[in-house]
Order: sequence, then structure tokens, then C-alpha cells
Amino acid sequence: MPHVADENVNIMMKESNTSIPWLENSSYIVNIHSSGNLDKRQQINRQDRLLSPLPTTGPNAVAFYAVMSRPLTNPGDQHTFIFDEVKINAGNGYRPHSGVFIAPNTGIYAFTWSMRLYGTEHHSAQLMVKGHVHGAVFLTVGGSSNNDNVSGTGVAFMNEGDDAFIRTATGNLGKIESDSSGYTAFGGWLIK
Repeated sequence: MPHVADENVNIMMKESNTSIPWLENSSYIVNIHSSGNLDKRQQINRQDRLLSPLPTTGPNAVAFYAVMSRPLTNPGDQHTFIFDEVKINAGNGYRPHSGVFIAPNTGIYAFTWSMRLYGTEHHSAQLMVKGHVHGAVFLTVGGSSNNDNVSGTGVAFMNEGDDAFIRTATGNLGKIESDSSGYTAFGGWLIK
């Protein structure tokens, strides 16, 4: 025999005249424990969604995300980061051999970057847009066994052909870490 709360849920579901689009062509299954309480797991038959085509990007979609596949040892001042492992490059604006993003379309872009350090290292990573410092993050690690990460976000108007990249500032010390435990990364996308 179902619990009273279960009966109320079943009645509400039967008497409801509201339209829930994602339920209209799906079966709704509620699991009931032997105690009569509703199971927290609710299952939706998603066959109609699984059979639909994969989403595609529009002709003007621009988005990229890339990581360093290995650490960068003592990069020095004003050294451009090379993010050689590209995860996505819609619009083909990111150049993995140079580490530079070249805007394929005019518009407003959002950028994000991160840097991971270990031990007693300290570095500043600057977002350069059209040859000027547009944003910067700084991280100093305070001990031999510390492992820290810093990230930054910037938004910029770019004309088609303008460039953006990440570089070190001045007064850096040590290695910039990047591996599957924590990547140093760079990404961006066209907002509008």
C-alpha cells in the first residue's frame, strides 16, 4: 500500500493540466520503496532526445580552449605562453603553435586564463589584447610543498584580425606547472 504522501503525488500528477514540454513525449517513472516512500531517483525516458541530431555551431560561432601539455621551466620576462593542447577551436581563431588568438569576427570577446604554480615559484600572467596589457593575475606560492592556481577573466572589443595572448610580466621565478592534476589554460569566446 503506498504511503499517503505517495498517493498525493500520484493524484497531483493525474489531475494536473499543466503542460511540461520535456515530459510530453516521455514516460515518467517513480520508484517506490517497500516502505512506500518515493525513491529520490526519478527516471525520465529520454529516447526522443537521444535520437535527435547532435547540436551544431552556427557559421559565426567562435570559441576556443587550450591547455599547456607540459610545464614551462623558467620562462623569463614577457614570454608568450604556448597552449599546445587544443580542446576546442570553433572559428579557428586560436593558433596553437604561437599561442595567439586572432579574432575571426568583429565583436565583444570574453577571455579566461589560469596558471598553476608549485613550491616557491611566483609569476604574473598578463592578458594582452591588441598589443596592450588588458588584464593580469599574480601568484606567489608560499612553501616548498604548496600547489596553487590563479585565474583571470577579461572582456574586450576586438576587430577582425586583432590578437590576444597570455604572457609573463617581469620579475618571475621558477616553473609554471601544467598537467592533468591542474592545467595552465587559456580560453575565449565571442559574446556578440
